[in-house]
Amino acid sequence: MKSTHTITKQFDNLVYLDDYIDTIEAVPLDLQRNFTLMRELDGYAQELMSTVSKNAIELIDNIKDMEPNTRLDRLKDLTKILTETLKRGEEKVALAKSTFDAVDRHCNRLDADLVKFEEDQIVGDSRITTLPGLQPSARSLKEGVDVRDRATKRLLDRERKELKGEKKKRKTAKDTNTGSGSTPPPLARAQTLEKSKSSKSIEKEKMKYTYNKNGNGKPKTVVPVDLPIDPNEPLYCYCQQVSYGEMVACDNTDVL
Repeated sequence: MKSTHTITKQFDNLVYLDDYIDTIEAVPLDLQRNFTLMRELDGYAQELMSTVSKNAIELIDNIKDMEPNTRLDRLKDLTKILTETLKRGEEKVALAKSTFDAVDRHCNRLDADLVKFEEDQIVGDSRITTLPGLQPSARSLKEGVDVRDRATKRLLDRERKELKGEKKKRKTAKDTNTGSGSTPPPLARAQTLEKSKSSKSIEKEKMKYTYNKNGNGKPKTVVPVDLPIDPNEPLYCYCQQVSYGEMVACDNTDVL
């Protein structure tokens, strides 16, 4: 019974495909015929417009020498040609709309057939499946979480031990330095040397050359804040400080 239903369904699908293919095969020919006709109508309309332009120029150039009846006849001829041109343009627009409707009709039919095909498919777990071995099991997921937890715990324990060791070393060095009152131990000397190096690096950073904001590329020296300042030296208008280099974008001629 099941095999008979399957065969019937496959036969219906084949019939539908044959019918759809026959319909689609005719679409390119219809489009080509319509486009060719539209091109012919457009060419005919262009010829009529050229005739209108030529007759209008001739009428304007000789209108003073023409009799009233002749002028009227020429204007009637121009009106007829313009009416014919408008008619050809309307035919071209109607043909373009017909072509668009035909293509849109085929697209709508295909969309409707796709929706129907999806509804006929089996809805359930059989449609959304994964390849064997690709779906992770609950046991493997739990093992992965446990491994991450253990690694994190070991890392935290190591950091705590290192922190305790550093605190203990600093305390021992402090006690030794206080008790002896003379030459500091190697650890204290190393810490003092490291502090002096960091202080020197900070001073070097303060004294580095920086570039002005106006982009002229001229360096200026950043002077430390604790440098003694001449009280008689002119001040900046905005920040009320002395000039440490070249003045930038100031309208006051008294300021350096």
